[in-house]
Amino acid sequence: MGLDEVRRRFADELAEALELRTPGLREAFARVPRERFLDRGPWLEFRIDGYYSTPDADPAQVYADCSLALDVSRFINNSSPYLVAKMIDALALEAGDRVVQVGCGSGYYTAILAELVGREGRVRALELEPRLAERARRNLRRVRQVEVVHGDGTDPLEGPLDAILVGGGVTHPPDSWLDALDVGGRLVLPLTGTRIPGGVTARVIRDHAGQVLRLVKHGAGFEARFIDGVAIPALFGGRDPEMQKRIARAFEGGGVREVRSLRRDEHVHDDTCWLQGVGFCLSTQELRGS
Repeated sequence: MGLDEVRRRFADELAEALELRTPGLREAFARVPRERFLDRGPWLEFRIDGYYSTPDADPAQVYADCSLALDVSRFINNSSPYLVAKMIDALALEAGDRVVQVGCGSGYYTAILAELVGREGRVRALELEPRLAERARRNLRRVRQVEVVHGDGTDPLEGPLDAILVGGGVTHPPDSWLDALDVGGRLVLPLTGTRIPGGVTARVIRDHAGQVLRLVKHGAGFEARFIDGVAIPALFGGRDPEMQKRIARAFEGGGVREVRSLRRDEHVHDDTCWLQGVGFCLSTQELRGS
């Protein structure tokens, strides 16, 4: 079986398993060669208890639901296609959309986003690690609708934006992301803060299990839904020690599926407040006017 056929079969399996709804997403995974965004094989697969080598250097090995190392020393990986595909699908992207990707790594999923927004769209990919940012820039130099920037994704963003995709675990959505979204804009991020038991690698990501959160902006408020569980290394600069404690308590208390909105108005903490931080509250209260 040729590599193009392997890639397309993987895209078909992924799309059917996740029941992807975004037009063009299956085709994007069938078209974009993952191996071009990785080092030469064999590759190191990231698991909860460490890194494991693929059996050989056949590029077909990368077409599996696995996270593959980009920088072992810093636990930076090209994340699981099943996880990221589900997150991208939740963005509901269309041709012409303006997108920011926070934490683009070597640019594989940036290329997927670029396929979805087309040449009339725009993808601004941010990467804090300078060597990875340069690598992504080289990998994507022929994709006109992509701009790769070496920078901190938690800094203020130039908006308005239709969508923001976050590639590492955070303890809270910073104001810079919420402010940058246009009305109807979507933000998908891994909100993490519970412990992962056991394993050598688990000591590094032990507080980085949680849920993928989808926010949709409606006026001053946001519709909020948790869409899937996740265990993912942290986004550099995306964690606050006090929020880490609050998130752990919130997850331990349950009620994840009852969250309905993100409020930014000042209010007294009550039974509808699932997780409250500075300037925001994830609430079980339905968004007013929704």
